[in-house]
Order: sequence, then structure tokens, then C-alpha cells
Amino acid sequence: MAGGGDGWTTFINPFENAMWLCVALTYILVASLLAMTYHFGQYLIEDHQFDLRLSSLVSVHSLFMQGAPYEPKKMSSRIVFLCAFITAVVLYASYSACLTSFLAVKRDKYPFWDDESLMSHNSYKMMSMAGTMVNDIYKVSLN
Repeated sequence: MAGGGDGWTTFINPFENAMWLCVALTYILVASLLAMTYHFGQYLIEDHQFDLRLSSLVSVHSLFMQGAPYEPKKMSSRIVFLCAFITAVVLYASYSACLTSFLAVKRDKYPFWDDESLMSHNSYKMMSMAGTMVNDIYKVSLN
């Protein structure tokens, strides 16, 4: 595997805390808005009542890229319904892009990152030409 570790967390590593927060807020917001748009102005007779329980189910279905078992008839509920599925597609595309880049980019682990850490390792040696400024700087820093 080119990118991160081979553990079970490989597929959740692309999600940062902000992305997890976005998913949780999207779930809560879609469920709340769908339930509210159903209950405000019930002038159409719906086949199913979009209470908070059914709205939560629809929200989960949208986030998992599944079709919803029920479809609202009111226009305001349909707009929330459509926005939920469009948001899920954007989140899915973002996750796919992050996962692809996470798995494709090779991250090498170097034993040192700067001059001080190079000098602290006894197994590596700094080589420079004699009489150059770099050589003189390292001679002064070692003394």
C-alpha cells in the first residue's frame, strides 16, 4: 500500500475531525429540516408521516448513498430531500478524493528532518568538501 498504514483505520484516516463534524451536522440538519417541513403546513396528505424517526432514516439513507424508502409529496420537503442527496454526493466525492490521494501518495519516513537531528544520529555522517563554508560551520558547531 502506497499511502498510510495497513491497519483497519486506513479507510477512515482521510476523514479529518472537521469532516466527521460535517457528516454529523448534515445528518442532524437534514433529519430536523425534513421533519419540520413536513409538520409546518400539512395541507397535502402524505402516504407516510415524516416525523423525526422517519426523517432520521431518510437522512441515513442519503448519507450512505442509498435510495430512500419513502418520498415526500410537499415541495418544501422535496427540496430538503434533494439537498440531502446532493450533499451526500458531495461528501462521497470528497471522501473518494481524499481516500484516493491518501492511498496513492507514498509517504517516506526519514530518520532525520534537519541538521540537528542528522547530527544526533550516530549511524549517519555528514559529508562536505574540505575548505568549504559548510564544513567550517559544522566544525564550529561540534566544538
